[in-house]
Amino acid sequence: MTTNLYDMAYISTEEVAAIRANFKNEFPKSEGWKFSIRNDNHSGVDVALIAGTIKWPEHDSFTFQINHYHYKTDDRMNDEQKAVVCRMMNCITEIKESVDYNAGDMGADYPNYNFYIDLQVGRWDKPYQCIEQSEAA
Repeated sequence: MTTNLYDMAYISTEEVAAIRANFKNEFPKSEGWKFSIRNDNHSGVDVALIAGTIKWPEHDSFTFQINHYHYKTDDRMNDEQKAVVCRMMNCITEIKESVDYNAGDMGADYPNYNFYIDLQVGRWDKPYQCIEQSEAA
């Protein structure tokens, strides 16, 4: 896919499917992992961790938003949680970096991206469920 400076962010259905496949390989369902990975209006990918084997910080809403730029320094998460987010980001960036895209001027007020990323634990309609290790097997 070749773009120019004035093109908007875009992700194809095939690219979202490739991200989903990466998550299935990295986070097997047999180990208790469950994700919701959706194409968000063809401009981004929305990844929600629905179930897993680690606990996440208590929060007031249904979802725990993760800043994918600063997750390594987020003091709301412990090292184990940051490691999971790092694995999640690797599943996404493998596809993001394979897309042939000229991002233009990254210092502009509205820089172009090949696609946007939204990471969260839980969804508005489905809170995160922590599964015990014995249940996952």
